[in-house]
Amino acid sequence: MVPVRLIRAQNDFHKSHPDQRLCQATIRTMDELASLLGPSEVCYISQDDKARVAIGITAANVQAPMLMHMQYRVKLPDHDWVVAAGHKLIPSVYAGIAVDRNGLGMPGAVGYSGPTYVAIRSGKHCSSTALSHCMDYERLLNLPEFNSITKSSDERVKPIVMFSVDGGPDENPRYNKVIEVAIHHFVSHDLDAIFIFTNAPGRSAHNRAERRMAPLSRPLSGLILPHNYYGNHLDAAGKTIDMDLEKQNFEKAGTTLAEVWSEVVFDEYPCVAEYVDPNYYEFSQDRLNVKDQYWFSEHVRTSQYFTQIVQFQSQLLDRICQKCSLYFASKVMLKSHMIVHKKKTQSASAVVEKEFIVTRTRPVRIAAMRQREIMAIIVSDDNNGFPQSTETSEGHPMEVSHGLLGHP
Repeated sequence: MVPVRLIRAQNDFHKSHPDQRLCQATIRTMDELASLLGPSEVCYISQDDKARVAIGITAANVQAPMLMHMQYRVKLPDHDWVVAAGHKLIPSVYAGIAVDRNGLGMPGAVGYSGPTYVAIRSGKHCSSTALSHCMDYERLLNLPEFNSITKSSDERVKPIVMFSVDGGPDENPRYNKVIEVAIHHFVSHDLDAIFIFTNAPGRSAHNRAERRMAPLSRPLSGLILPHNYYGNHLDAAGKTIDMDLEKQNFEKAGTTLAEVWSEVVFDEYPCVAEYVDPNYYEFSQDRLNVKDQYWFSEHVRTSQYFTQIVQFQSQLLDRICQKCSLYFASKVMLKSHMIVHKKKTQSASAVVEKEFIVTRTRPVRIAAMRQREIMAIIVSDDNNGFPQSTETSEGHPMEVSHGLLGHP
């Protein structure tokens, strides 16, 4: 008999990606920016959809230390099959991230602690979309547990919002629907900036929301969520025969899961879990504040892993010289600076006029005359007073400028 234990989970076998360092630098820069702006200005949220929780079977198996005799074959229980297709719940986890007030310019000021919100939806009657995340953010703004994350001291929505996402199709910052939802938040709440960023593919385990999953999974060990609390809505083949009864059973299972998770505490921060009505599980497309491409070109900048929406700083443009693009701290300074360009313009005009000024010069005498031609002698200062002769042909009238003779 020898004690045997399983080796702890390792996270050094993640697949590498050529963009992983770029994404890490972007996330580090966002953390640094959040620390510079401070917690009174920044709302930092890490969001992620977690593995679906099955209904009617054990939600999570208990893992505990055990003693095994190596002479015996290790036997595992038979697989727990889902009661019916789609009988699962979708938990969308939103981790509010607290920013340290004393970490000016330090990425480490953005930690892992903060309140948690879990929106639980039916896996059969709902789906996770950008519009569902839109509704969840609007819900966060009304939760008192998230006031320290989403609102300033004057109860206004914080002007800077940062979303750290896992890069799924419903959250990826380069997808149009996600950008449309971000524009809606930006316009509806009169924000100064929204930043959405993600890690490289295969690196989502480093998302801050992952730190919340271990405490959330622990109370599910051995828990079985009821699938027929109000009665059986399935036939012998596992097909739904009563849609309304099925929704009621899903609601009971989702409410039970929400009650379990609402008792979890993360570093003295609360967890709020709610079941979302499948009839109103996402934000209405018709209610989105949509902007045209002209607005888009001025405010939105996108890339593979990062999207930003910022205010158009008209005050900055009013203080930039349109001649040399030099920025001034005030409009008075800019007005004084424009005198320089005015003098330069006047000097340049005088030079041009001096170069192209036309003067009339009379010849000293006519040396010879031929048909349609005149040979004349003139004196020009350009030649230091030495006389020069110039011929004109064709007999057309011309003017003399800088020693050139024309027919008078």
